[in-house]
Amino acid sequence: MENREEFLVAIARKLGRPVRHIPEAMPEPVNTLATTRLTELTSDQRCEAFIKFASEVMLAECVLVSPENAPSTALDICWKFGSGPVIISNDQRLVDTGITPLLQKEMDAALWDPEKGDEISILLKRQKLVSFSLSMG
Repeated sequence: MENREEFLVAIARKLGRPVRHIPEAMPEPVNTLATTRLTELTSDQRCEAFIKFASEVMLAECVLVSPENAPSTALDICWKFGSGPVIISNDQRLVDTGITPLLQKEMDAALWDPEKGDEISILLKRQKLVSFSLSMG
């Protein structure tokens, strides 16, 4: 960056302090919620807590299934919501688990294309739309 030093001097002057070339240490966090929340729970209990949160707060349908049951469960969810248009994330993991091929075959599901985002937004406004994302772990 041209005139970097003059720029830093001008900023420091406006802030009423000397120029700093080494950043100051980050302050201690006010709380440790981010690193201590739900740590007393088992892995299964954390999954249940996430599913409950997602269902109640995010208004999302979350289902914990084995990879073998994922395709049929995804299809069941589509039918539960009325078999309207289905858009699937263009995620290789959805292909690998068999969700993408099954939903494309049974529901004529479309793959999400960021370049067609406006078209999909219009579709979202007109109809109830089912979309899938996948978390694995």
